[in-house]
Amino acid sequence: MATDTLDAFTRSYIAAMLWSTTDESDDAGGQPLDKHYDAGDLAPETLTRVIADCKAFQTEMCDTLGACLDQDGGFYEQAGH
Repeated sequence: MATDTLDAFTRSYIAAMLWSTTDESDDAGGQPLDKHYDAGDLAPETLTRVIADCKAFQTEMCDTLGACLDQDGGFYEQAGH
């Protein structure tokens, strides 16, 4: 799946996921994964799972997130983080 077709929520979720995880390349924890990787580097099965998880979360939390939010960005992107 092409990552450029992902919605703003899912793109932001992936960005936060990579930013908050390190490569453990040294004793201090290494570099955040977003320094060297992006959504396009995810294994297809991982991307499929992330998309499903994000869709389920958005569906279940639609009312809480503000009537499904505006998919053009704004708070919708922040909700993904």
